[in-house]
Amino acid sequence: MTDQLQKLLDHQSITSLPHVYCDAVIRKDYESLANLFTEDGEFVVPAAAFLGEDEASKGGEDRRYKGREALLAMYEDSIGGGIIPLPSVSDIVYEVNGDVAVGRCVSTVRYANNKAAHFLAFYDDAYARTAEGWKFTRRVVRMMSFDLTHRGRTRLAIRNCMGDSATRADLQISRTGDGELLITSRQDGMIRMLVPDGSPATR
Repeated sequence: MTDQLQKLLDHQSITSLPHVYCDAVIRKDYESLANLFTEDGEFVVPAAAFLGEDEASKGGEDRRYKGREALLAMYEDSIGGGIIPLPSVSDIVYEVNGDVAVGRCVSTVRYANNKAAHFLAFYDDAYARTAEGWKFTRRVVRMMSFDLTHRGRTRLAIRNCMGDSATRADLQISRTGDGELLITSRQDGMIRMLVPDGSPATR
């Protein structure tokens, strides 16, 4: 195989991974999501995602889900239930160094059951070439354009986001710099909903 052909195959495999990832999230195919990682693959949620920048700077620890069993449990918990996430990705860039690679991409997530909810993030990714093709060895999700320093709490936002069974202990409610409500799961740090200021969430 020529070097040029190998580069083309690597490009197709690496750039397809984030898209396949989004498709599996939409279908809530937890096993496929976990299998996009190597056996010791890791998903990292920085402390700032669920504590806010100020608290994280005081020593908050990132949340790490390492290995396929931990990844499977994390995905079942974070995207299970009544939420219907519709993620997409763009701006995928990467650099290959032999059988490993690093890259990043931008992710936009909207929700089929709440048209007002959305958020932006980017992923720092690491990949490895395996017998089954390229896989993630690590994904670090980082939120974009969110100011978590303005605190707020509202039962209505929690109820509309997660249902009546959700409690204040389950979610953290903050405000962005634009005054929007940012609802984050305390368990996995995932953004559950972004509610524009003055616009109640609808299920």
